Amino acid sequence: MKNLTQYVRKIGRLPEILTAARSFEPAIPLTLAYLEAGSLAYPVDVRLHGRLRVRLMEPEDLKILWHIFVRKCYEIAGDERVILDLGGNVGFFALYAAMNAPHARIFSAEPLPATFNRLVEHVEWNRFSNRVTALNYAITGEAGQRYIGGEDVPTGQKRLVTRHQDVTASDIPIQSRTLTSVLEEYNIDRIDMAKVDIEGSEFEVLLATAPAVLNRIARLDLEVHNNITAKGYTLDGLIRHLHTGGLDVTSLETDEEGFSQVRLVRKPAPR
Repeated sequence: MKNLTQYVRKIGRLPEILTAARSFEPAIPLTLAYLEAGSLAYPVDVRLHGRLRVRLMEPEDLKILWHIFVRKCYEIAGDERVILDLGGNVGFFALYAAMNAPHARIFSAEPLPATFNRLVEHVEWNRFSNRVTALNYAITGEAGQRYIGGEDVPTGQKRLVTRHQDVTASDIPIQSRTLTSVLEEYNIDRIDMAKVDIEGSEFEVLLATAPAVLNRIARLDLEVHNNITAKGYTLDGLIRHLHTGGLDVTSLETDEEGFSQVRLVRKPAPR
């Protein structure tokens, strides 16, 4: 087997590896598994920064954990008071946000029952129940019953069945609500940071949200997908709509498959 030094030279990830060494316990087996230089026997219990405890159940968990805690793909300033997490998955971002923004209330939405249970478990293990509100439903353009596709993919890649698709026996029924109704229920008039990673449903959700509601968001970290759920929508159209809600693009990266990471920030009020 190639040793770790060879992998570092090949992919240029020494800074990431050093960050992982400071962040994870056990660091070496997790790093080797992430670099595909070793394997893990799941489940694996992990300590983060000597403070947080999580349990990994599949390789996708390690990938998500690495992106959030090592690559720091979501920026937390530390002074946020309200953070919205759409696509909560098993709670890794919610934990990261709670750790780095000690005065923030975090609202994390995850519709899949088993995945939601893991989110709640991670929140409870780390004693963040007083600041993290776990929401067991999807955020969609219209409230009601919807379905998550039953295809055999990691939990972090599961997506809503679109209105024009036929529901199959393997699809999972879930409940959904609109973003506006959630903000009204919890009396949220300002969102300091919103993270949206919902596998193509970002178009449906955000395009159905009125500009006046979008104007409550100070910063939006958005993953824009190019899959069947996103069929018929365009990134340009979504950005134009978000612009009507006072949000301007500050960074945008798109890969060869059409997946984009976008950061938008609320425009300063005119003087």
